[in-house]
Amino acid sequence: MASMTLSSSLFDLVPEKERAHARARKSVSLTARTWPEAARELRIRFPQLAQRILTESGSVAEGFLLAFNGALLARGEAPRNLATEDEIHVLAQMAGG
Repeated sequence: MASMTLSSSLFDLVPEKERAHARARKSVSLTARTWPEAARELRIRFPQLAQRILTESGSVAEGFLLAFNGALLARGEAPRNLATEDEIHVLAQMAGG
């Protein structure tokens, strides 16, 4: 299972019973093997989180970015295939510079 690590504010959108099983890093395990499957799984298991971070088409919503196995993905990009050892981080995009 791939794991998805969330910020504290996003992790609060995960149902309490799922939070109780999460690791200290505020991560949840996903059974999905592709990003479209992951988006469906998020909608089913974590509807409040999915509503916040996903668009209707399943891409990452404006204001959020994905890091996949330590590499920041370009806006609109998502991992194609997911494996057990993969790590996804959902990051709030910061403006400024």
